[in-house]
Amino acid sequence: MLLVSLAAPVFLWAAPALRVVTLAPSLTELVYAAGAGEKLVGVSAYSDFPDAAKRLPVVADFSGVNLESLLALKPDLVLAWPNGTKAQDISRLRSLNIRVEEVGISGLADVALAIRRIGVLTESVTVAEAAAVGVERRVNALRQVYAKRTRVPTFIEIAHSPLMTANRAHFVSGVVTLCGGENVFADVAQLVFEPSRERLLQLDPAVVIYGGRPASEGKRDTKAYAGTRAASMQRIVAINPDHLLRPGPRLVDAAEAVCAALEQVRAQK
Repeated sequence: MLLVSLAAPVFLWAAPALRVVTLAPSLTELVYAAGAGEKLVGVSAYSDFPDAAKRLPVVADFSGVNLESLLALKPDLVLAWPNGTKAQDISRLRSLNIRVEEVGISGLADVALAIRRIGVLTESVTVAEAAAVGVERRVNALRQVYAKRTRVPTFIEIAHSPLMTANRAHFVSGVVTLCGGENVFADVAQLVFEPSRERLLQLDPAVVIYGGRPASEGKRDTKAYAGTRAASMQRIVAINPDHLLRPGPRLVDAAEAVCAALEQVRAQK
């Protein structure tokens, strides 16, 4: 039995999808990267890249799937986000004989895998393969440059109020590791959690990486980091949130930006 594996099996003899709905902005970007954008008929809220995605009907948001709107589009494939799309929504769609495939990304290596998988699902294998190879080349180039660099203790800010960070299993942590950073909260059991102020000071990160717009850095409240090296050296670095916090093709752009930021930290020592 031949199959492509990523979160759920995809059987190669299944009919290619002609009408696709995505339930996360990152999935929308992955479909376009795979060369199947013309098959998209519906998307989730905040699917704003590329520009063509903005013109598509929105059938889901943080509260869940608008079932009536989705069914009206008559999709033959719905792409869902593991642990992001509500389990009850997935179950409901499948009970209506709608094909739902869960496509998850837990690290940079999964970006290329996801593009290839979507290429199979939508019969866009040639375009998807070229895109996947391009992603892999960029990731490998970063790995070759930064694999032996001095490790930089890094705090990853997932949310600001309340302050949230992530352990090593989070895809952003994988980006930091690729760049020669060391997630100071890597060993905590929870994937995403609220760190204690005491522990943050003990770990004393040399840099903070967060998803934000650089233009707003000066207006940002940085009191949470007072007393750390990151704050004293003004190393609180904004990375485009659409790149850093969306596990899609532009996660590689985030990786390049993070690597450059950590290299600046090394140069200051």
